Amino acid sequence: MNSPNAYDIILKELMERVDMKKIYFNELPKYYNQEIELHGFVYKIRDLQYVQFIILRDSSGKVQVTIEKTDAFRDERYCIQTDQGKHCFG
Repeated sequence: MNSPNAYDIILKELMERVDMKKIYFNELPKYYNQEIELHGFVYKIRDLQYVQFIILRDSSGKVQVTIEKTDAFRDERYCIQTDQGKHCFG
């Protein structure tokens, strides 16, 4: 068995401090109607006139995030870091 690296140790300590549990995308149905924070790799971004789709990926699968472009959206600035650089919308 591999020993944990520094990243894993720090992540575990942070999750214990904020009482956060790591959830994989294939487990999301268990958390229906609950507020969660998603972390994953940006797989694809589709930017349409009134809505934006962001596909996030982790080791268990993919999840689609839908952002409706309302006036509040246009007043805010949303940024996503991808392997191709930083993308900002709004």
